[in-house]
Amino acid sequence: MAVIRSQVVRAQVGTRETFDAPAITTLGKSLGATHFVSGELRRVGSLYELDLHLRVNGNETHHEVLRGTA
Repeated sequence: MAVIRSQVVRAQVGTRETFDAPAITTLGKSLGATHFVSGELRRVGSLYELDLHLRVNGNETHHEVLRGTA
């Protein structure tokens, strides 16, 4: 997960369970951030999936799964 605030990029690393909606809201308030992008890269057989989420003010506004092969 990356947090962007006033042209500064901060990174947080954790599991999906670590960054549930209440945790993201709390983190956003403490940093003054309103937008969060989180992603998970996983391998499914011969495919790779990049699961991306965009949250604005704690609400998920966009979800996209990109798939490709190596």
